[in-house]
Amino acid sequence: MKKQERRVDTLNGLLTWRSLVDRNMLLHGALRIAPLYAEHWKLYNDPKKGGFRGVNDDLDERSKVDIVFKYTQGTINLFKEYGLDINTKKKKYKASLRMKTFKSNKYPNGKKEPWLNYNYVKELKERLILSFSMTNAMNIESDLNTKKLGNNLNLNIQEFLDVEYDFKSKTFYFTPYFIQFPNFPHLFNLLAHRSKTTNKKNLFSSSNIDFNDWKPVVDFNKHSALATSVIYMFLSKKRKEIYIGITTKALGGSAGRYSATRKNGGPNKKDMSEWDYFKFDKLPEELAGKNLKVVEDILIRTFSSIMKSSNDIITKQISNYTLTNKAIR
Repeated sequence: MKKQERRVDTLNGLLTWRSLVDRNMLLHGALRIAPLYAEHWKLYNDPKKGGFRGVNDDLDERSKVDIVFKYTQGTINLFKEYGLDINTKKKKYKASLRMKTFKSNKYPNGKKEPWLNYNYVKELKERLILSFSMTNAMNIESDLNTKKLGNNLNLNIQEFLDVEYDFKSKTFYFTPYFIQFPNFPHLFNLLAHRSKTTNKKNLFSSSNIDFNDWKPVVDFNKHSALATSVIYMFLSKKRKEIYIGITTKALGGSAGRYSATRKNGGPNKKDMSEWDYFKFDKLPEELAGKNLKVVEDILIRTFSSIMKSSNDIITKQISNYTLTNKAIR
């Protein structure tokens, strides 16, 4: 689908490019700047005059730019209305802009085009994926089904990002303009949070490990309802303690099989107030059963060898945290 372009006047006094959100923007952290806007924003100028002509490498100091990601108040209100767990704070990120050669029938010898690169900015990519979850899902669905369905795959999803550029400060402004909310927004939000930094195989295949970030323990049930075959950890900053566990069943939610208790060193499911954070990493299903228990034993012994614990394993104690697990083989 051809990227749609539209000239929009804004209160900031900057020319705004209302860009269709595509695969490159979400999965590869890259945005090709359309020629009309590249010219207006003076990106083809010589670097001595504030442009990027001749800048062909992201490592070139002259390629450095900033990206400010922000939401309109209307979008923030929609997130609140849906009750979605979205970071809505305005924030600035470091990125780069360089010229790439694009060849076509019209330009057989190639034409230089400016590309904005933020692929190494993990948090910004995560925020874009969370914001445009329907486009992200469409990309994954297309990859998984195109070979089977051919041209019959009809996914008419269009979401838009407003892009502005301030020439003086070399700053791009990203503002989600049009977001298509899914029919099941909480499920999409949960799946995006669980796998926002992984590729399609990590999201849908059991042959990969799905890594997750630390989260406040008050959100345990919200994020753990779909967690099966996972290694999980709890952390207390106040007491400087950590607990490690493993389960093949659902970790949380109404059907949760979380079994750690104060007796074996972990939090009680009914009262986790003594702990501050938790995290879990989903393991491949082929490790389930006895193999998963072996992985748990290895992890506990490994942590016991580098921090204080409740057993007599020789430790180097490189941390001031204590491993609270009682059952250590």
